[in-house]
Amino acid sequence: MNYELYIDEVIRKRTVQVNYTMAIVKDALEKAQQALNNEQFDQARQSLRRAFSMVEKNKMLLGDTIYSDYTAQLTNLEQKVNEAQQISQQQAEIERQENADAMAGQIRQTMDSQRAQAVADYMDRAFAFQKEQRYEEALGQL
Repeated sequence: MNYELYIDEVIRKRTVQVNYTMAIVKDALEKAQQALNNEQFDQARQSLRRAFSMVEKNKMLLGDTIYSDYTAQLTNLEQKVNEAQQISQQQAEIERQENADAMAGQIRQTMDSQRAQAVADYMDRAFAFQKEQRYEEALGQL
């Protein structure tokens, strides 16, 4: 009779730990998905790492089927996080390149307009010197 109570207590504790692990994994999956949706990749990985740790810690209690299922779910979401981060980084790089190209175009336009203005100023001064019959200065401006 005493052994039955002990076995029942062990089974109860095992069930509590399994349910706790299940809750941790479910919560981690939800938090990681939310973080992924918000492009908070490090936060998503952190949630997944905690869940991985809990699953590994309770591997014996969970059994092979539940352990494999949780590991697969967590791994799958981790891969999605990695892929999403790569896509985000590629898009950011493309955006940076487009911004750099636009900035270079603006700089080129500014330089061209400054160059055109400088040429116009030199020509105006050259004509002014010519009217004053100061030919040496006019040639210098040209």
